[in-house]
Amino acid sequence: MLMELILPVLAAPSVPDEQVGGMPRESIGMQRLREIVAEGWKPLPRDRGRLSALASSYSYLRQFTPRSLRRSTSPAALAPPT
Repeated sequence: MLMELILPVLAAPSVPDEQVGGMPRESIGMQRLREIVAEGWKPLPRDRGRLSALASSYSYLRQFTPRSLRRSTSPAALAPPT
């Protein structure tokens, strides 16, 4: 919700770069910004959730890859790298 309010303000091409910083306060208002923060807005992790997605994929791969390799009939798939 916060980003939906801020991004149009920040992306307005008619606003010079040096004035963009104060635009959310002026157009949205400090009271509304405080209300949004008080609602418990939690920022995304720095990796934007990619590491947790990778962790779940990794455990899935660890579970099923060995079984898939055992069922493989290709000698090339089972041969160690040279």
